[in-house]
Amino acid sequence: MIIDWNSVFYFCEVAKNKNFTKSALNLNISVATLTRKVGKLEDSLGTILFYRNSHGATLTEDGEVFYDSVKEKVSGLDELLRFQLSNSHETRNKIVVATMSELVEVYVLPLLNIIKKDNPFIELEFLLSTDLIDVDYKSVDFAIRVGEPKDENIKACKIGADTISAYYHHNVELSDELPIAAPDGLYIPNGRYGIISSSMKVLKELVDNHSHIAYLSDRWLSYQLNNINDRYIKVPALQTYSYDIYLVYGSKKHLKSSARAVVNSIKNSAFNKK
Repeated sequence: MIIDWNSVFYFCEVAKNKNFTKSALNLNISVATLTRKVGKLEDSLGTILFYRNSHGATLTEDGEVFYDSVKEKVSGLDELLRFQLSNSHETRNKIVVATMSELVEVYVLPLLNIIKKDNPFIELEFLLSTDLIDVDYKSVDFAIRVGEPKDENIKACKIGADTISAYYHHNVELSDELPIAAPDGLYIPNGRYGIISSSMKVLKELVDNHSHIAYLSDRWLSYQLNNINDRYIKVPALQTYSYDIYLVYGSKKHLKSSARAVVNSIKNSAFNKK
C-alpha cells in the first residue's frame, strides 16, 4: 500500500494537539483542508482515527494503534515533510521519488540542503512504502531501492554502495551482555536480546543513551559525526552487511533532465564523496 506521508504528518499533528484548529494554525493551512486530508487518510485505511466533538479530537482505538506505528517514522522525517509542505504552493518542477522511509532518512534527508542548493526550482515529493512500488505508476519519476531488481520490465543503474556495521559507544565497556539493536530485517545473533527499529536516529540514540550495540549505516553515521572513531567503535566480532543502492524507473519511461539532476546530487554527495 502506498501511504501519503503528508497526510500522515497532518494526522500526527492532530494526534499530538488533540485539536484540529490548533493543528491547522501550526501547519499554516485551513481547518477544512486539514479535515479533508485526515478524512482521505481514514478512507484509505478503512477506519475512523479520531472521535471529534466541540472540545477537540481524541484518538479512537484504531487511531492509537496507527499513531504508535507511524510516529517514529514521522519524527525521523519531520524536516523533510515540513520542507515538502512549505514548498507545496510554489511553482516548481515536481519530481516524485518512490522509496522506503529508511532510505530517505539515510541518503536524502542528511543531504537535503545540498539537493535544494543544486536544484532550487525542483520540488521533491516522496511516495514512502515498505512495499516494492511499481515504478510504472504514472506519477513516479524514479525509485531508490536496495539491491538490483530482477525485472526485465524496469531499468536500473547502481548509484552507490553502503555498509551496515555494529557500533558501541566509547564510554561503554564491550561485553556479550550488551543488547543489540538493528534495522528491520537484519539478523540478530541467537541468545542476544534485540530491538528492531526502522529509524537510524532511534538506533543511534540507543547507542548514545542506553548502552546498546547498534547496527548503523556507515555513510549515515559519517554525516552525523566529523570523526566516527571519537565516539563510536565498531564491534569486530559481529558481521557487517554490504549492499548496493539502485536508481530504478520504468522501461517505457525516459528519465527527465530535472529528475536526473536530483539523482546526480544524491549520487555525488552521498556516494562519490570520500
